Parts: sequence; C-alpha cells; structure tokens
Amino acid sequence: STLDPRETKMLKSLEYLNLALNNLTTVTRGSLCRCEFLNKLDLTLNFVDVDELERTVDELATLRSLRELFLLGNPCMYSDVGDGAGSSSNSSSSSNDVVGKAAEALQASNADNGTSSEKKQ
Repeated sequence: STLDPRETKMLKSLEYLNLALNNLTTVTRGSLCRCEFLNKLDLTLNFVDVDELERTVDELATLRSLRELFLLGNPCMYSDVGDGAGSSSNSSSSSNDVVGKAAEALQASNADNGTSSEKKQ
C-alpha cells in the first residue's frame, strides 16, 4: 500500500503526520509535496523495506521543514542486506547502514534548504 497524492493535497499547513500502522510500503512521488510545513513524520510499524527506502527518502528530501522521521518497526530497520538470511551479524552491509545513508541524504537536502533533519529509531 502507498500514500496517494490525492489524499494529502489539502494538508498544506500540517506539521505532524502520524502514519504508523498503515501497511505502507513507500511514500510515493508527490504524495507529501503540498505539506509545506510538515516537520514530523511517523512511519512506525509499516512495511518500508530497504528496496523502497531510497524512493521514500527521495520523496521526503523535498520536504524543507521535515525535522523528525520515525521508522521504528519497518523491515528497513532490522533486516540485513545482502546475506540472504536476514539475521547474520557477520554481514558487512546492514539495513542500518542504508537508513544512516538515508538520514544523511535528508540532512544534506535540508541543509541545502537552510534547515536540518534528524532520524529517530
């Protein structure tokens, strides 16, 4: 399931959006672009996996006011990448590395816009 742009077009002044427990897999292109003042987004306990994380981050990078992003309980936070088993502690590339890179991308985007961002786990 994805967030449709038609569902958020009237939310320009929204500052906090709680989408926890909504079975979302990604935030689609344009779905939050009209939320100009959104500074806190909670995607806790959805189904955002590592493969969809980059697409989601690309969309969130357009939000100049975004300061807090909550991803706790999503597959992208817990599964290892590239080991095939999903639980090996010997994997050199984990999903937390991907999430860390995503947070850095959001911070860089917001720094370019004169704001800052932080990632919450």
